[in-house]
Amino acid sequence: MKKIVSSILTLMLATPLIFTGCNGGETKETAQEKSQVEVSEQKNTDTKSSEPVELTLWHETEESISQILQGELDKLAPEIKVNVVRKDQMKDTLKLMSTSKSGDGPDLIWAAHNDVGEFAMIGVSAPLDEWIGDSINNFLPVTQDAGRYKDQIYQVPVCYETFITLYNKDLLEQAPKNTDELLTIMKDKAKDGNYGCVWQHSTAYYAGAFINGFGGFLIDENAQVGLSKEETLEALTYQNEFVKYMPIDGEWNTVTTLFNEGKSALTFNGPWIIGDAKKNGINLGFAPLPVISKNNQPLKPFVGIQGIMMNAQTQNKEAAGKVIQFLLNKDLGEKLALEVGSAPAHKEAYNNSEISQNELISVIKETASHGVIMPNIPEMGVVWGPTETALSAINKSEGADFKKALEEAQKQIESGIALMN
Repeated sequence: MKKIVSSILTLMLATPLIFTGCNGGETKETAQEKSQVEVSEQKNTDTKSSEPVELTLWHETEESISQILQGELDKLAPEIKVNVVRKDQMKDTLKLMSTSKSGDGPDLIWAAHNDVGEFAMIGVSAPLDEWIGDSINNFLPVTQDAGRYKDQIYQVPVCYETFITLYNKDLLEQAPKNTDELLTIMKDKAKDGNYGCVWQHSTAYYAGAFINGFGGFLIDENAQVGLSKEETLEALTYQNEFVKYMPIDGEWNTVTTLFNEGKSALTFNGPWIIGDAKKNGINLGFAPLPVISKNNQPLKPFVGIQGIMMNAQTQNKEAAGKVIQFLLNKDLGEKLALEVGSAPAHKEAYNNSEISQNELISVIKETASHGVIMPNIPEMGVVWGPTETALSAINKSEGADFKKALEEAQKQIESGIALMN
């Protein structure tokens, strides 16, 4: 009997150990093995998080600019590696990707500000306010709102451009300060295949300087069309007085060829023609656009801003945001100014005397300060065609009814906008 009771007690004392083992208890050896696994897993996680994040930036700009862009972004390594890649037909590709929601494509985009509205509307670009904040105030006033759409910022401005007066110092001692002086030069020199001044008079971009200068507009930020306004009619009637002393076609090749061959003393054009002009031996001078003698207002050209946007479909939003914050300093704009002559958007870049004393950049800055930011709303895409049809009728047809041409263009644009909505 004692043996039976002893056996039962032995079994009872052993049972808790059996149950404890079944409920997940572990030996000292098991706990050590588990701890080693956890440490190993943590090391793997730390190694993974310390690996560089690789991003892609798409662009369609000149190689000289993309090389500088790559050089600046390389400063983010090893934490972030950004590959700057040229993508032809970039805008069309991005629009297709936005509809497929594939998540493919770049993390960042270098593009002009006038794409901001359309990109935002169709989901190509993401708002950047959480990374930019008040830092937008560190940029020149003319560039601050260019990348803003519906009260959100979609672009970090880097550099800006507009067209100015370019003149041949061998043919003209100084550029005209007002349009009365300009008209006199044009009348005097328009003979024997030569001209005083040429510009693309029937292109909305260039004619816009007259329209804006008279208080008219092509389209405003609320998508209201301004071609039928009296101010617009007055502006284009005034420009037509100058058109009489220019080639009737006013096309790009005609205008640039005449200036590059020394057959026009002046041209209204942008820094994008300077390289070819110098190759052709033109002794270049730069000046702001003249003041309109009739109303004492400067010609007000459209201003365009180049900068960085974030792809709304990026899978690396945190790293892309760090790139955006990195680009809020003056360095990229300053580098572009010093190496390719771009006008920097960041105010502090002008603390560099080599930039602030650069004749071309100073002229662009002064001209742009009077200019009008190109509207970045999606509806702007509907404006160009009908406007230039009207301009061709006004400038290239004898006896054209200016008012009727503008009213017809206005109706076409309004119909096109209605179809968008």
